[in-house]
Amino acid sequence: MKSFGSLAAFAAHLVKLEVDVARAAHRGLESAAIAVEKTAKNQFGHYPRAIGDFEQWPPLKEATKADRVRQGYSPDEPLLRSGALRDSITHEVRGLDAVIGSEHEVMVHQELGTSTIPPRPVLGPAALRNRRKIQRMLGHAAASAIAGTTQLPKYDFET
Repeated sequence: MKSFGSLAAFAAHLVKLEVDVARAAHRGLESAAIAVEKTAKNQFGHYPRAIGDFEQWPPLKEATKADRVRQGYSPDEPLLRSGALRDSITHEVRGLDAVIGSEHEVMVHQELGTSTIPPRPVLGPAALRNRRKIQRMLGHAAASAIAGTTQLPKYDFET
């Protein structure tokens, strides 16, 4: 057990601990955001299984497959053509806030669907697929800061 020579030393330790926990949480959040981004990108071109309230994507229509072939793409890789939509997914972490998403307007249509296309969400399912890992990452980050270490374990992402 750590002992302190004075109340001032204990207060200084608590201030340092607060800063260390915030830094560690930021690092854990960065790792979590990277995992969700990678998982989201890996869903392009496949039919991911259902998870939570997110259903499995419906198969592409025959007309869509024919159009894909006409344009020089493989017939049955949902959401994947040039890779631009997939590559538009990024993440940003500021302090204790993380944002994973895309500024590509087509992504909104794919996530939510339209009157002519069914929804094919990638962001929500990617977060759910990594839920336990995110909990572990953030828990390890907080514990490492409290213990006075700075090393976080490496994590693989879910697909």
